[in-house]
Parts: sequence; structure tokens; C-alpha cells
Amino acid sequence: MSLTEVLCLTTPNVPGALHRALQILSDRGISIDYMYAFAVGDRAFVVLRTSDIALSVSTLLDQRQTLMSSSDVYSF
Repeated sequence: MSLTEVLCLTTPNVPGALHRALQILSDRGISIDYMYAFAVGDRAFVVLRTSDIALSVSTLLDQRQTLMSSSDVYSF
């Protein structure tokens, strides 16, 4: 078994919200290895594996995107 570091982005469940977050990463030259997404009510949750997790986290937070903490994920 192996573990892979990922991040979980939360966005409003509306057209264009994911595009905005992905554009932020693209503008910084961060590529996405894979992602999984699902919606619950008015929120969408996107699990991302990127080329640079630490840079992805700081970039998204700098742009006021919302990320879930690991404790939030385990209590979901």
C-alpha cells in the first residue's frame, strides 16, 4: 500500500467555479496529475493531485480559494 499526497478544494456548486480554481493553478504553471470531484448540495469538493502540492496549496490560499483540512476530510 502507498499513500499519495493530495489536496481537497471546495467551491460553490455553480458553473465556472472549478474553472476559476484550475485557471489559478495553470497560470502558475502547476499541472494536475489527476482529480476527482463530487457535489453535496451547494458545495463541490475536488480532490487534486498536482505537480507541486505545497505550491498549489499556497497559490490557492493566496487567491482566497477554500481548502479542506485533513481533519475536515476525516469528519466528513
